[in-house]
Amino acid sequence: MRLEIHQTFGRIGLNIKRPEVVLNPDTPPLELEIAHPWIEIKRNGYSELHIDQSACFSDMGLKPPSEIGRQMYEWGQRDIMEGIARIVDEGNALGAIEMGQTIGDVARSAGDQPVEVTVAAVPSHRPEIQVVYHPPDIEVHLGEVKVRYRPWTVNTEVQLGSVRTYMTQYPSIQITAVGSVFDTRV
Repeated sequence: MRLEIHQTFGRIGLNIKRPEVVLNPDTPPLELEIAHPWIEIKRNGYSELHIDQSACFSDMGLKPPSEIGRQMYEWGQRDIMEGIARIVDEGNALGAIEMGQTIGDVARSAGDQPVEVTVAAVPSHRPEIQVVYHPPDIEVHLGEVKVRYRPWTVNTEVQLGSVRTYMTQYPSIQITAVGSVFDTRV
């Protein structure tokens, strides 16, 4: 005789509900009141630039009428004095004919006047530059931030978790005898 044993193991199932925490806060606790900064700029007129180039133009021969008149006057005075001096020299030379001076010598000396040439870079003076600056009035208006703090609360809801167990398969043991119980051989 022989014994047969069949065994099945038990199985359990779990129903799990996770816990939950729900937070519902009130409105934010800070209230801000903001005044933005700003700047005000007032112009006090335009800046001025004065450039005097009269010395430069004078170096190049480009002069205002008043200066041209003055210069012509000076040249005229000089030419008159030189002319009188030349005429006196010629008269003195002709008056000294007895010393061997001839009219041809006097004429030749009048034509032998040297020519003066001047080479220069013009203008030799710089222009006079003057800047009159009128600074603007700048007014800065400061901003500000007002902060109001209010205590706040948080509404909390808690849902507890749970675990429920149940049997999906119960354990069992089955024992059976197989074969005959008596020996019939003699």
